[in-house]
Amino acid sequence: MYTTAGAKFGRILAIALAVICVYFSSGQCVRAGSVYSLKITGMPPAGDAYDGEWKFEVDLSADMKTVTLKVVSGNTQDMTDEWKGVTYSFPVTKSEDGAYTFSGTSLGSRTPPPPDSDFNLGVSGIFTPGKNTLKIDNPVTSQMKDGTGPIYKFNFTDIKGVPEPSSLVLSLMAFGILGAGYARRNRLQ
Repeated sequence: MYTTAGAKFGRILAIALAVICVYFSSGQCVRAGSVYSLKITGMPPAGDAYDGEWKFEVDLSADMKTVTLKVVSGNTQDMTDEWKGVTYSFPVTKSEDGAYTFSGTSLGSRTPPPPDSDFNLGVSGIFTPGKNTLKIDNPVTSQMKDGTGPIYKFNFTDIKGVPEPSSLVLSLMAFGILGAGYARRNRLQ
């Protein structure tokens, strides 16, 4: 049989771990391979179909020679359905302060191919994984891969890292759930 003290200990453990989880998960735990949100605004003749908040996963290749921007979500569910998983890759140059400068054009890659996959995305910016920062120079451009047609321009602003729970937070959450289960089991007996 479990004592009242054991049940009390289980409740205290569950509450303490829940408080710790909330405390740690409230921090900005953004790092390479993390998600950044940004606001896209189209400039004429681009129109406003892409305007709004988008999310990209940003990462460095294993050899640290390429930065990738992978679409996580679009400004609407339809845009998310069309563009999710599309990855753009750009060559980088590392600076002494740990920043990676990137610039170039990239066709979005994904299987199946993204819509309008014959458009190059022209982007330049700086990614600093050690400081959890991403800066994109405006305007970002889009043009047919053969260089014909208009050049569409977009501004990428309000770039913010989207916090992700660290493995420590996830572990603490698991302990909190176990503690709550332990307390519940003791109450039922």
